Amino acid sequence: MFFAGTSRSWLDSAPKFARQKAIHYLCTVKRRYPLETLRHVKSRSVDDRATEVGDAMKRTKKAAEEALRAAAERHREEDETTNVAARERARLEDGESSVADLARAGDYTLGAEDRVTKKRAAETCAEQALLEETERETEARDRLTRADADAKAVEKHRDKWQARENAAADQAEDEAAEEVWNSRRRG
Repeated sequence: MFFAGTSRSWLDSAPKFARQKAIHYLCTVKRRYPLETLRHVKSRSVDDRATEVGDAMKRTKKAAEEALRAAAERHREEDETTNVAARERARLEDGESSVADLARAGDYTLGAEDRVTKKRAAETCAEQALLEETERETEARDRLTRADADAKAVEKHRDKWQARENAAADQAEDEAAEEVWNSRRRG
């Protein structure tokens, strides 16, 4: 068997006490995963990306609420303008309006159209902001997916490494026990 820094041929040709010390050392010393730092970095990256996704979700939710608020304001302004125009039309049909009332109604209609146009522009801006935030959230989710895949790959490698280390330790223990057994039978 090949141990870190040793070979089977060296163990076989070494004196008995050296073999026993080497086997004891190899059995008792726990080796540390060489990519442990990378594993921590990848795990931290996943945590950071998850935080980014959470923040992006909050911004997207806020943008969606703003878009809904802008649409509601526009609808409210349009409804108010329609109601005022209907009342003025009814007063005109009933003969209750004067020329000054008609002039004020015309000015109000121009102002109302201007306000509705501004509300539409605000709604369009809010919808655009919502689209941008949705894109950012999607990108953050993609980065999280990639970071998670990287972390899982390192974790899988660590599991394989640990299995190999456990197998090597088991084999070293078996060889040590066999060495003790053989030395008792000989001696």
